[in-house]
Amino acid sequence: MESQQRFLGSMYFECAFKKIPLAQAEFTADAVQCLFFTGLYFSFLQRPLQAWSFISAAATKCRLLLSYTPSDQPPERLECLRRIFWSCYILESDFLAELSALPQTGIAEIESLIPLPGEYSTQESQSDQEQSSLYFLACISMRRLLNRVHDLLYARNDGVGFDNNQFPSVVSELGHQLEEWKDLLPFHFQFSVDLDSTKSPEGAFLRQRLLTLVSMASVVLITLAASRVHFLRQLITQKVIEIGPHINGLITRWMYIPGDEVSPSVLESTKLIANVSALLKLSWNKD
Repeated sequence: MESQQRFLGSMYFECAFKKIPLAQAEFTADAVQCLFFTGLYFSFLQRPLQAWSFISAAATKCRLLLSYTPSDQPPERLECLRRIFWSCYILESDFLAELSALPQTGIAEIESLIPLPGEYSTQESQSDQEQSSLYFLACISMRRLLNRVHDLLYARNDGVGFDNNQFPSVVSELGHQLEEWKDLLPFHFQFSVDLDSTKSPEGAFLRQRLLTLVSMASVVLITLAASRVHFLRQLITQKVIEIGPHINGLITRWMYIPGDEVSPSVLESTKLIANVSALLKLSWNKD
């Protein structure tokens, strides 16, 4: 049944994809939606460059339409564009965090000028609608904060990542901001930074976003390095050896969702995590 549904999905997408040139030629809210959902579909298929190309096109058109809004633009159409803008902002930031050489659309430069998403009917019940809106806002605020972290630490010309004098204080302040963000989340989305179950799938996703401030493979490598430093070793519990298998379990479940074709780079990451985890366990057991 699942393979049949995937086949039907691919067939429908191929039919719709034939009309994409029409969306690329138009400058309307409908065209922006078409490009955005195409990019989202490629993202689901774990094809980041194709996803980026369509998200980038959608973001560019969206920025233009929001900059030159007709006076008679229906409020719901304007709200739709704003929601797509913020969705593109999140996704483009994700791509750039991993592939920094990609060209930018410039939407990050104007995000402070675009109102946050308002009322828009996406759910049947009022309660679900409120939760959906709050979750969207939580994702936006998280992405903004993560962008700030990357800019302050890793900016090409003025990042403090290699400045021994500024690095500790900046990291401390950023850590404080991240902790405040976590504490201010609505109850339904709150989580603890451990392996315990969260109150909701949304909370689990937000926790994952927080924990992957650096790449998952880097997390395991940093943990291995920390375990070999006497002072840091005293601050680590034996539960640390569960990090690698836990992360690999999450990645494995995720990477096979679209089907059997898996990104080679993702496979390499899982192998690296497994090897480092084995070294971490061996190192821990020796002591």
